[in-house]
Amino acid sequence: MFIKVTGLLLLLVIASIPLFIHIDVLPFRLWDESRLASNAYEMHRNGNLIVTYYEGQPEMWNTKPPLVIWMQLLFIKILGFNELAVRLPSAICGLITCIALLFFSQKFFKTFLVGAFACLVLITTNGYVDGHAIRTGDYDGPLALFTTIFVLAAFLYEESENKKWLIPLFGAITLAVLTKSIQPLLFVPGITLYFLSRRKLKFLFTKPFIIVSIIACAIAGS
Repeated sequence: MFIKVTGLLLLLVIASIPLFIHIDVLPFRLWDESRLASNAYEMHRNGNLIVTYYEGQPEMWNTKPPLVIWMQLLFIKILGFNELAVRLPSAICGLITCIALLFFSQKFFKTFLVGAFACLVLITTNGYVDGHAIRTGDYDGPLALFTTIFVLAAFLYEESENKKWLIPLFGAITLAVLTKSIQPLLFVPGITLYFLSRRKLKFLFTKPFIIVSIIACAIAGS
């Protein structure tokens, strides 16, 4: 047990190097990151937690839900307005994604080894750790986290037929929608077809499934 815990901690430390080291060295990038940073700064200044602003006016270009802006706002209040505060939410989401892969590996494969390899592949994938991903203040890091949990929870729900997986399933898809609007819903048709191919489509029409679906839709729709 000690060896396993030590190994997991060592893996998370290794994963933290490409996720966190020197993430505040480069200035804000001139794409979505700088726009989100401006939105977060204006939310910090005007105190409006619902409507995002840009140059003192309601944001009409970046009209996505404000979850990532809220996350950045939290760190701005703690660390001040700087690159570190704006980028930390993405990096933390990257680390939690690794933890989710390890949890799934232990739950389904009964070993952390598969999850460890998955984490190492993930954190050494250029498109994931490069700019416009988990090392910048963009939507992609949080979106990758929530969609990963959403898909894995759907798989575990189908495999185990245990309704407890509905909570992370719909919790994650709700957070994903609040991160980047309808984009994460692109997974829904594929998951539905998977349930159909496994002859488990009936599990999408159970009372618990419908109840949490309504709750998720209500939160996202609000």
